[in-house]
Formats: sequence, C-alpha cells, structure tokens
Amino acid sequence: MLTSWSRDANLSGINAVTSLIRTEDGKDVPIKHQVFNFIELFASLGHDYLFIPAVQRGGCRIAGFASRSADAIRILLYAHNDGDYHSRLNPTYTVTLDLANLPWPAAGLTEYRLDREHNSFFSLAEKCRGKEVFSDNEVAELLRLQELAPTRQAAVEPQQGTVRLTLEVANNGVTFVEVRPR
Repeated sequence: MLTSWSRDANLSGINAVTSLIRTEDGKDVPIKHQVFNFIELFASLGHDYLFIPAVQRGGCRIAGFASRSADAIRILLYAHNDGDYHSRLNPTYTVTLDLANLPWPAAGLTEYRLDREHNSFFSLAEKCRGKEVFSDNEVAELLRLQELAPTRQAAVEPQQGTVRLTLEVANNGVTFVEVRPR
C-alpha cells in the first residue's frame, strides 16, 4: 500500500499532517501535526470497541468510543462542531461517565486532551505563520509541542466497583482517558 501524506512548508497550510520547518542553518526539520497523536490514541482502542452515542450541545456533537482489555479501560471522546470548522469558538463541555464493574480495587487515570490548548502547537504556529526561517528556540519548542503528553494523571478509587469520571472535551477537540489497575 502506498500512502501520501500532505505537508506544508513553514506552517503555511491548514490541512497538512506534517510541516517542514526551515532552520537558521538551512536544514528542513519535519514536524508532525496533532492528527498523528490522535491516530496513536485511537489505535490503542484495539479492534473491539464500543460506540458512545452522540449528544447535541448547541451546534456541537459529542460522542466517543470505549474499549476494555485485561489491563486497561480506554475512552476516546470527541466534540465536533460542523459550523465551526476553523475552531474559532472556545466552549468546553463537561462529560460525566460511570465505569461500572471495575475489576480492580484501585486504579490510575491518565488523560490526554487534543485541542487548541493541549498537545498542540497551534498558538506558536499562529505567531510564526508566514516566517520563512525559524530560530533554534522556535524549532525546539515546536518539536516539544508535537509530542503527546498527559494533561492529567490521578488515582481513582472505585466505590462498589464503579468509578465516576468527570471529563472536559473542548469544541472540535478530543479527550482520551486510560484507566489501569494501580
């Protein structure tokens, strides 16, 4: 199979999945966009996942997927606003989920958010758009921001085998949660 990934130069495109950044010494450094982190998280659900039905909040549809294995429960929530494809609106939605029949007496939660403010170089890209050459500091910051990092880690204590999770998902964003035994 052949795959072609669209890319831009120096953050000039809006629909690219990678960018080549020109450094002060003339090198081109590849930067991956947020979609790669999304694919990695979605793939971790495996092949056997459940669909979390959609709910509407104004013009935004919130839905998701969940999977369970012997060592983890994984949940991916997304909020998609058809009328705000440039993600200019900034609402955040609160979602409460009850995980029942947890087989562990204690668990740990790791959360990853993908949106304008989390696991994204969006703000820096906005400041740098139109530049033809990036400083070493800007390249280092873009390389740091492209990497997936947890936005929250916490202990969760099941009560009679059930854990209530309160999660935030941003407009046109994704929240991924992994619950593992502790």
